[in-house]
Amino acid sequence: MRVLIAIIVTCIVTITAVAQDKADIRVSYLQKYKNHTGYDLEKKYILYTNGAVSKFCDPMAEYVDSLCSTPKGKEEYNMMLTKAIKSGSAPLSPSSTLCVFQSLADNKVKVFDKSGNDYYTYTEPMGEMEWAIGDSTKTVLGYECIMARSNYHGREWTAWFAPEIPASFGPWKFHGMPGLILEAVDADDMYMFEATGLERCSKEISPLCSISNYSRADRKEMLKAARYILDNPYAYLAAITGQSVKELKDDDEEEDNINKNWDFLETDYR
Repeated sequence: MRVLIAIIVTCIVTITAVAQDKADIRVSYLQKYKNHTGYDLEKKYILYTNGAVSKFCDPMAEYVDSLCSTPKGKEEYNMMLTKAIKSGSAPLSPSSTLCVFQSLADNKVKVFDKSGNDYYTYTEPMGEMEWAIGDSTKTVLGYECIMARSNYHGREWTAWFAPEIPASFGPWKFHGMPGLILEAVDADDMYMFEATGLERCSKEISPLCSISNYSRADRKEMLKAARYILDNPYAYLAAITGQSVKELKDDDEEEDNINKNWDFLETDYR
């Protein structure tokens, strides 16, 4: 199976012009991280790629986005939410709103995400992520991977890529290596991405159906806004509801114990 996947990916170079937007590989990733109060949490993501383009997203978010692209789908989704609430079960909601598209031909990374009630998107060039390849190796999902390091937007990352799979992408925004990145961890051990599965597929790398909901934004400004909401939740709620902080907060309610050393995946907005 492992050899077969490598052969298929190698052939991508010759068929890119024909099937540039159809993925041949589906990679499952688990993101492990500590939140702002120190809890260990996890998120599941999927990477679709054919070696020329890629899409990285929460699979549930992709499903909801597709379902809500039509009036009938929105109605069905609302019915599912209502049913879940009435039954006391967990609602059908994604764990992440992040979606990242990358294209070697365009040399661009396109990011879609949400901060508070605002859906935003921005684009950045691929050249901002540079790597230094090391000598260490390790095995991930049965593939021999080589270590590489990069300082990207404020964090030092150590990644492991598989030359046997010549797709220059990975989880989140990672790209630029001569092989698929299967694992990455930051120097502070706050964030880690690890591949948990890899398989062949034949799937269109579809754009977001709800793209009209997103507004163009500046990356650093959106991170600043997200940090303000995190540090000042009641002030943010007061601003969007018109109520006062005193009305929103109980007198005996404690503030979140935010670790001031905690930060987002990117820290260069400060």
